[in-house]
Amino acid sequence: MKKTFLFFAIAAFAIQVNAQTHFSLHLGGAFPSGDYGAYNKVEKLSIIKPKGKDGSASMGINLGMKAKFDIASVNGLGVIATGDIFFNGINSDFSDDFAKYLEDNEWGTADDWEITTPKYLNVPIMVGANYTYNVNSNIGLFGEAAVGVNFRKITNLSATYTDPSNDEAVIKNTFDISTSFAFQIGAGLIFNENVSLGIHYYSLGSSKVKGKQTIEYPSSWGRTDVNDKIKVGKLTTGMLALRLGFHF
Repeated sequence: MKKTFLFFAIAAFAIQVNAQTHFSLHLGGAFPSGDYGAYNKVEKLSIIKPKGKDGSASMGINLGMKAKFDIASVNGLGVIATGDIFFNGINSDFSDDFAKYLEDNEWGTADDWEITTPKYLNVPIMVGANYTYNVNSNIGLFGEAAVGVNFRKITNLSATYTDPSNDEAVIKNTFDISTSFAFQIGAGLIFNENVSLGIHYYSLGSSKVKGKQTIEYPSSWGRTDVNDKIKVGKLTTGMLALRLGFHF
């Protein structure tokens, strides 16, 4: 994390060198890579088991903005500050598989369980450098790299069991926000200095999945509710983003 803060300090100094600033907004698809998109079975998921590594993330969306501060001494080179939001769901097979997992490890049959699946939200904030080369007045090429910090939030995973008497037991896992070192590299085309098409790889770091588990039993069961802290698998987040940018 010290390297990230040092980079922010260097970027802040560089920005003061030249006041000319360019802004852009971008949106596109977010494609999980590596363990983040892997799904083998429930027992290998990082949100379920302490030794789990799979993320089971599905294709999602990317929204973000970028500010580029020109460096006067080098034509086309600038310092960039970026902020992004990545939103990914979870593999469509997870809900049925998790219900079967609960049938094997808790109560009832898979049909007795109603599952609310979690979603992934990643928010990386970065600074770096961008170089743009104008082939002609209509087309330009750009490349960039940046480092920073990623904030990850996993939404709740909950499972509701209905017994033969229509009484309900609810298992709910809530997950903490985590932070990790992150970087990205990207390249693409700019058309008429207004629209860009780019491909970017984001490595959003690795961190332990932590949170809290609650189990609420119906009073007819005569059991004591559960409220425990949990620490499950380690999740490594990688993402390939294909996106369209609009420059101002």
